[in-house]
Amino acid sequence: TRPKRWWLTSEGQGVTTLHYTSTAPLWRSSRVHLAEDLTWSLNTSTITQKAQQRLYFLRRLRKAHLPPPILTTFYRGTIESILSSCSTAWFGNCTASDRQSLQRRLLSRRERTPTTMGFRKKNKSPPVFSHEFVIQNHADMVSCVAMVVLLGLMFEVTAKFAIMFITVQYNVTQTSEEKPEPVNYYQYGSKDIATIFFYLLIAIILHALIQEYILDKINRRLHLSKTKHSKFNESGQLAAFYLFSFLWGCSILTAEEFVTNPTFLWEGYPHTHMAFQVKFFYICQIAYWFHALPELYFQKVRKEDIPRQLYYICLYIFHITGAYILNLHRLGLVLLVPHYLVELLFHASRLFYFSNENKQKGFTLWALLFVIARLLTLTLSVLTFGFGLSRTDSQGFSLAEGNFNVLTVRMTCLSAICLTQAWMMWKFINFQLKKWREQSQIQASKKKAVSPKSKPTKKESSRGGSVNGVMKPEDKTSPRARKTKAS
Repeated sequence: TRPKRWWLTSEGQGVTTLHYTSTAPLWRSSRVHLAEDLTWSLNTSTITQKAQQRLYFLRRLRKAHLPPPILTTFYRGTIESILSSCSTAWFGNCTASDRQSLQRRLLSRRERTPTTMGFRKKNKSPPVFSHEFVIQNHADMVSCVAMVVLLGLMFEVTAKFAIMFITVQYNVTQTSEEKPEPVNYYQYGSKDIATIFFYLLIAIILHALIQEYILDKINRRLHLSKTKHSKFNESGQLAAFYLFSFLWGCSILTAEEFVTNPTFLWEGYPHTHMAFQVKFFYICQIAYWFHALPELYFQKVRKEDIPRQLYYICLYIFHITGAYILNLHRLGLVLLVPHYLVELLFHASRLFYFSNENKQKGFTLWALLFVIARLLTLTLSVLTFGFGLSRTDSQGFSLAEGNFNVLTVRMTCLSAICLTQAWMMWKFINFQLKKWREQSQIQASKKKAVSPKSKPTKKESSRGGSVNGVMKPEDKTSPRARKTKAS
């Protein structure tokens, strides 16, 4: 066998190529670029560019759901071999920026293949209280704050403050002739802010648990792109919340008999007294939607998706808080339950679509229920504000009594609901039109891909339907007899 050899060749413009020949049976040769100033920046950029070109094929294989061992073998044979080629000659003398470029490129592909390279650095924990540290450990930090509040119940001095965060405040005991036993009702007040803050912390902790133990594990199996990955996480979190809220809301409506008596929406207004389940439901709803604001930072939501998510988060906070403060919790609860059902169906359909793009039947049912829910919302709102509250005996405005039954407030609430429903229908129509255009373009491209039927040539048409001089069985007529020449 021939020993290892190194030699240099000049390519001009201050670039020198270092050739290396190994003792392998096939005499493979590698090229390493050395600049005139004896730096390896050109070599680093060259091999990273070559590796980047081969990553396309790795993405295609991963999209085809190939098993990890095959992906690892492909990565090592086509990409890692380029990045580690002659690394003993140039990697030790690379600059810090070149090493970071290689390291960043390698680490960004860590989820694609579990392989590790010899010169890959170990992951260092981020600095304390840095952005990355807060994002990685926000659930632990929030749970510590919640534990401090719970520990406050153990001491008599702090118990009266800690209980304000945990339990529902402003309870009122009433007795009636029909029910001689005392019944506890609840009102709202400024102390509810502390309760909302505590359950906001609980929502952040539950969000992190669902993300880590359910959604992340599913994401590793599906191998989604970055765009689909963020939408999958969003739909997974919202689907869990909508399912829980829908079941809870249905149980409250069944217990309070809101559905059997529609006039219950406005009779006896102002509805200053709430049952425990109703008030706790609103506390949790407000806390959840307030917790969605810091989650935009914790989950590293893309800048393109932040405005869209801010729109619906702020709309939820505005409408739910308005119904809670204006003592319209009955109407708010009746409108939230069907809306949550429609949103649950949409996000569940999107989850199934990400797992299998052929599963799109759920979107058709969602489109039908979406229109019905919008019509139901407008109908109940017009009945309540236009006919019910305007004919009740308690007309007037009083903050002490919680009465907001005046024309200005009624028209403002009705206008806000109508504008929100109109905006949602506008977005829905645009979404359906965009989907319809995409489907029409796909069908048009498929039609173009199919080659048109070839027309018969003159030679074939002159044969009169015969093949090799023999008439086809489909043709019933006999061939025309030739005319004999006159002698």
